[in-house]
Amino acid sequence: MNITKSYLTPNAYSRPQSKISKVRGVVIHWVANKNTTATANRNFFENRKYGKTNYGSAHYIVNLDGAIVQCLPDTEVGYHVGSNVYTQQALNKLSSYPNNCTLGIECTHTDDKGKMTDATYNATLELAVKLLKDNGLTENDLWLHHTVVGWKDCHRYFVNNNSEWTKFKRLAGEKLNGKANLNPEVDTGDIVYPTPDSTGSYTVRKGDTLWGISQQLGISLSAIEKLNPNVKAKALQIGQKVKVKDVAVKPPTPSKPATSAPQSIVDWMNANKMDSSYTNRAKLAKEYDIKGYEGSEGQNIQLLAKLKAGKPVPKPAPNKPTAKGDQKTKSIVVYLDSIGADSSYDNRVKLAAANDVKGYKGTASQNLLLLAKLRGGKTPVTTKPKPVDFKVGSKVKIKSNAKKYAGTNTNIPSQYKGKSYTIQQVKGNQVLLKELYSWVKKTDLQ
Repeated sequence: MNITKSYLTPNAYSRPQSKISKVRGVVIHWVANKNTTATANRNFFENRKYGKTNYGSAHYIVNLDGAIVQCLPDTEVGYHVGSNVYTQQALNKLSSYPNNCTLGIECTHTDDKGKMTDATYNATLELAVKLLKDNGLTENDLWLHHTVVGWKDCHRYFVNNNSEWTKFKRLAGEKLNGKANLNPEVDTGDIVYPTPDSTGSYTVRKGDTLWGISQQLGISLSAIEKLNPNVKAKALQIGQKVKVKDVAVKPPTPSKPATSAPQSIVDWMNANKMDSSYTNRAKLAKEYDIKGYEGSEGQNIQLLAKLKAGKPVPKPAPNKPTAKGDQKTKSIVVYLDSIGADSSYDNRVKLAAANDVKGYKGTASQNLLLLAKLRGGKTPVTTKPKPVDFKVGSKVKIKSNAKKYAGTNTNIPSQYKGKSYTIQQVKGNQVLLKELYSWVKKTDLQ
């Protein structure tokens, strides 16, 4: 395996140098820009250090010829699965912030569907197997970016070809063990976690641990252990019954102090008809001055104690919706990205039809109208834009309806549109943008 270490410069936007406590998964991505090199994509991550193109990075990038560039050490956090929302399976099996426990592999590809060369595919498979083996994981710990966040079509080839994703994981299992050990019930392509049966018992499945069961069902590990004193954590058997109900509702014995298991914060909040989601608990933790809340057991015990102490929790004013997303931007692409929505042209066409924006073609006036409707505001008055000053050092933005880079058939990714770039060189009807190392037509800039 040909791996070249080319670590990013430490910075807040692509290499924060935060440590991964334990790797729990390996996430496969696509670079979303066909026929580009691993080095070019590595340099894009490097240029994020200037703070002009938001956050983002990955640990590895696999080139079209199978060569691999390593951008981050395996022990450091990469910004490759950041999101405002995560799938339930990711929250259950990874963490409330999966960047802190996963390694990211970006794959180059030859078309807009994400099709990889054989060299890229084979190198990605070999690298994924190595990372799984190094961290004591199985093929069931392989993830797509899509299955972590739920809304991004990354890796597009595997997202649109689920059988190919199953095949990739099967091949990984065969390389790890000589045979595949895929468990459909915990398939990270489409995870469905079962619930306890009517007797309050959970049936152990392949790969289960008591800690994993506690995370899936939102109850504390110590509570499960107290309900199952004869169950050996290291000797669980497939099909074995583990009691998980009535964890914190047993009344105290009249003759002596209560010895029931401690109640989980989720159970307590549900019993008190409160929103027990991680998002709401994080807000409450901030209000109660619990620093750096990540949903750990210690933090949950501390938050539960403060909630039980009776400090009044301010209730949100009724019928007052909270503004979502970037409320200052005039770019529909930036706004959709800020609320975690698909900002592609195809999706904007659908949104335009749903919001009665007739004949949507992605023009500036249509985008402003659509943006206003999505925000629920009044239709903005469009003014004639000022002429662009195409001089070296000037700042310009790529228009939302820009299609391809100048002189190539390569599409301009949607995430590059609506952002500010510096003109490095001017040549005829096109300019070189410093941060992207790419030529763009003047007509596609504003």
